[in-house]
Amino acid sequence: MSTYIIITPFFPSDTNFRGPFVYDFAKAIINSGKFDKVLVFVPKALSDKRQEYTYQGINVRLFPIIQMPSYLLNGILNFVNKSLFLNALDRLKIDFDDITIAHSHTGPLGIFALALKEKNHRIKTLLHHHDPDPYTILNGLYAGNLANLWVRAKNSIKIFKNIDVHVCISNYVKRNLVSFPDFGDQEHFQPYRNRLKQAKILRLKAPFMKNIIVLHNGVDLSKFKRSDINRCTIDFKIGCIGNFIDWKNQLTLLKATDHLVNIQNIKNIKIQLIGSGPLINDCKEYVEKSGIDRNVEFLREVDHSVLPTLINTFDLFVLPSYFEGFGCVFAEAAACGVPFVCCIDQGISEYLNEDQILKWAISPMDHIQLAKIILRQMQIPQAQTYKYPFDINSLVSKFLTDIGV
Repeated sequence: MSTYIIITPFFPSDTNFRGPFVYDFAKAIINSGKFDKVLVFVPKALSDKRQEYTYQGINVRLFPIIQMPSYLLNGILNFVNKSLFLNALDRLKIDFDDITIAHSHTGPLGIFALALKEKNHRIKTLLHHHDPDPYTILNGLYAGNLANLWVRAKNSIKIFKNIDVHVCISNYVKRNLVSFPDFGDQEHFQPYRNRLKQAKILRLKAPFMKNIIVLHNGVDLSKFKRSDINRCTIDFKIGCIGNFIDWKNQLTLLKATDHLVNIQNIKNIKIQLIGSGPLINDCKEYVEKSGIDRNVEFLREVDHSVLPTLINTFDLFVLPSYFEGFGCVFAEAAACGVPFVCCIDQGISEYLNEDQILKWAISPMDHIQLAKIILRQMQIPQAQTYKYPFDINSLVSKFLTDIGV
């Protein structure tokens, strides 16, 4: 028997749509036919009484962990959480000798892959980095506290040096993983730059890592594909999907819309903003103040299963985020034949050749540059071309070869 274990903090359910890439990744591992079992484990709070659930054919096992409030001193209870995880596997009667791959997603969960390797030294441990902050030094109310920063970063460093293979969703994420705590001009998110300066004061440094590969987030092309059925023929429709947080930067799109509508007198433009988050009211206030409420619509999150239909109503997808490890929704838009506009130096921009970057990528917060791209696309629609495939099955097939399976 060969078993592939996936340990992830996010996986979709019928009520929570976070983590669709991990679902697609798990399906692609199953489709590869190289493993007898693919098991998914998701940590839960001690108070959560659920044991497991099934989402679109994949059974998800839940195991309890103790999470520190606001990630304070995250990692100091690793010894407890490792025991809780191993006890959960014991109850499920999982034979550690059958496990071939232990694949954790996000830095802190690397402890669980390593816990399995302690039981069976033949297990290959993988750690998947989705965030341009791989050492998780930004999260929580006390992230700027030096003692807290030191404990959390040291915990990550200890985990990272023992992992067999690090998997990064982009070269951007890989760069931040290996260059810590240094940063270059390509890092545009000032809060992260500030935190790295603190890490440098503490003399923290990235460890030696045995192997690092890049696996861009792929798309299930059986779901995401072009359809002209619902495309709008009157207004030029722009979609923007993402949480309303600072670095997602939806305000830049609204300022570009304001410029087009009120300065250039372009009226046949429709913006759909999909998502929720702490900055949504700021965006709504800007829409009302600038008088573009007839051009802008706000929608709550939608189930991932209906995204292909929604994306196929767009003429253009825009997400002006500037701290984006990759951004699955860019790839999903491209798979549906909808060109996207992104910011320079982000994960998805790696899919664009230099000539394409000039056409489709903007500097962070440059709403005038964005308005020019939108107007060009309205007047003379252009196709977008890509350097790499988006098909999740093709990407995972190469990934399995890269890790020696």
